[in-house]
Amino acid sequence: MRAKRSPRSVKKSADAPLVVDLDGTLIFTDILIESAFALLGRNPFLIFAMLGVLFSKGKAGLKAYLADRADIDVTLLPFDEEVISIIRQAREDGRSVYLASASHEKYVGAIADHLGLFDGWCATNDETNLAGSKKRDLLVKEFGANAFDYIGNDAVDLKIWAESRKSISVNAPRRVEARLKKSSQDVEIIKTRPP
Repeated sequence: MRAKRSPRSVKKSADAPLVVDLDGTLIFTDILIESAFALLGRNPFLIFAMLGVLFSKGKAGLKAYLADRADIDVTLLPFDEEVISIIRQAREDGRSVYLASASHEKYVGAIADHLGLFDGWCATNDETNLAGSKKRDLLVKEFGANAFDYIGNDAVDLKIWAESRKSISVNAPRRVEARLKKSSQDVEIIKTRPP
C-alpha cells in the first residue's frame, strides 16, 4: 500500500477507511482494455505478442507489458462523478480513502495523483495481479477484517466485500447484487447509469 500516512494509523471505528475499486467503479471503463487498444491502435499485429505474454507470464505480465508500451491520458478517462462525490463526502467526514485496483501501478498512481483524493493506493505490479483474494488479503492485512468499507462493481469483489464492514456496489450486474445481498449485512446498491 502506497500511502501518504500509515494505514495502521486509521482508527477502526466509525471512521473506518473507504477503499475504492478503479475499473468499472471509479471509472466507467477498464484500464486493461484502454491500454490494449492504445497499443493496438499503433500496431494491430502486437495482438500476437500480447497473447504470448499473457500465456507465458499471466495477467500481471500482460499488464506490465502494456504499461511499458502504452500511455493513457488519465485526465480523459470517464470518471463516475457519483463515486467521486462519495469519496469527497468521506473525506469531508474525516475518513481516509484508498484506491485499490487490479490495474497496473503505472496507471493507478497516475490516476491517484490526478484526482488528489486518496490517502494511498495499491495496484498490480510486474509480478502480482492484485485482484480477488490477493486484493482482499492485502486490505485485511492493512486495515483488519470488517474494518474498512469497500466500493466495487463485479463478482471478483465478492471476496473483498466478505471482509469489509460495509459493502457498496456500483453498477454491478443483478446476479452480483443478489449474491452480495445474501452474503453481507450492510449493503448499499448504487446505480449511476441506466441498466
